[in-house]
Amino acid sequence: MTGKQFDPSLYDGEPDLTRAILDQVAPDNPVFILNASMHFGYVNSKAFKLANVPDDVTDPPGGSYGRVDGKLNGVLSESGAIVPFLGVVPQPSQQDAAATIIKILTDAAMSGVTSVREAATGAVIGTGEVPPDIAASVRILLMVAAASLSLIHISAPTR
Repeated sequence: MTGKQFDPSLYDGEPDLTRAILDQVAPDNPVFILNASMHFGYVNSKAFKLANVPDDVTDPPGGSYGRVDGKLNGVLSESGAIVPFLGVVPQPSQQDAAATIIKILTDAAMSGVTSVREAATGAVIGTGEVPPDIAASVRILLMVAAASLSLIHISAPTR
């Protein structure tokens, strides 16, 4: 089960999504939810197992795992901790990713936005995330600057 655009700031007084909460909701299925900021993710025990991330894992470079009393609580911080889970959850096809990008850019242009910056291009499905011919497929009057996140090296977590 995957989710995105979760924004805890919209739920005043509610706790963070944690491993314990997500385990109650889906004890038999892996759950991965990406925060709207893309700086945090939330996973359950099944997702930890599929990603081969044990409770005694050290924090990876460029990220950290939330803990309570030394046990992973399911809160992932930054790309170093999030990326290992992207490999175990379903990813959109290149066509679906392109359609979403086109919709977002079209909506932005129609609202008067003249330029945008994408800071994590390649984070979702890798270097093929944005088809090279996307600019030719639709005319959008919007300047786009993209920073590739595909340089992140994914390796097995260490204990």
